[in-house]
Amino acid sequence: MGGTFNGENGFDTVNQMYHLHGERDWIEDISQIVFASRWRWTVGSPFNRAIRQGRYTAISSGPHTHDGKGGYFGLAIAKLPNTQYVEITLQKANQLPVWSIQSSSTAQ
Repeated sequence: MGGTFNGENGFDTVNQMYHLHGERDWIEDISQIVFASRWRWTVGSPFNRAIRQGRYTAISSGPHTHDGKGGYFGLAIAKLPNTQYVEITLQKANQLPVWSIQSSSTAQ
């Protein structure tokens, strides 16, 4: 959630990564500039291979900032949808398809 990463470590071994990022999280945006492996034209990087293979999915978590009252775990109330930022984060996390995979495998 809102993490910064270089686009090298772990991307060759991950089966699926869901990256929740806030619309107002400028910290997360920096990693797209600083790390060459995240640049679109670095086509051979582990990050870009994961994108092409469908193993990386970026999902907007809502109006979050990186941290503080309006961050992913913030307790302030967001104007829209008039709920705490942490609740918005939890709602988005609960919508990820990993939960349906887990529940179907435990039912067997």
